[in-house]
Amino acid sequence: MRSIAGRLALLSVGLAMAGLLGLGLLFVATTQPEPSSVRLPAFLGTALAVLVLTIAAAALLRHWVARPIARLDAIATRVEAGENVPFPKTGPNEVGRLAVTLERMRLALW
Repeated sequence: MRSIAGRLALLSVGLAMAGLLGLGLLFVATTQPEPSSVRLPAFLGTALAVLVLTIAAAALLRHWVARPIARLDAIATRVEAGENVPFPKTGPNEVGRLAVTLERMRLALW
């Protein structure tokens, strides 16, 4: 399993490639001696593709980073309130290592 940083790097490269492809398509669409009625759909299609890729990237970031950290935060709040709730190991990435560290801390407190 890749680390979160590795996943973010791959995602960034993918978005950059999609953006360059979109710019290339836009350049070709705007430099051709075609009427503006042909260039506008090409531009809108490129803009829509970049928007969809950005939304997909945000969803992946939420899945890989925000949701696991929110779970750990909720458990930490319960531990702070005095409950003896274990921190689940979430995976072999940075968030998983954080969960293991928090669990060790919780065990040291109890």
